[in-house]
Amino acid sequence: MKVLLDTNVILDVWLAREPFWPDAARMLAAVETKKLEGWVCPTTVTTLHYLARKGLGESRARDLIRQLIQICRVGKMSERTLSSALESRR
Repeated sequence: MKVLLDTNVILDVWLAREPFWPDAARMLAAVETKKLEGWVCPTTVTTLHYLARKGLGESRARDLIRQLIQICRVGKMSERTLSSALESRR
């Protein structure tokens, strides 16, 4: 099963935000063990880097992003992708 991990799901794990982090951590663990196919949006990656850098420093932010993109797939963003989404009925 494919899952799209929202920015806040990742932040819940990274920052151990109550009461959400235990469930978010289980989901991320399922992605890491290939029980789920995890996806993130390109803008999620850039937003996470910005927020992590401010709170944890550049080096730690890069380490976390590296880990994330090793276990998750990153969606492609293009004008065509956005146009297709706008035209979809879902």
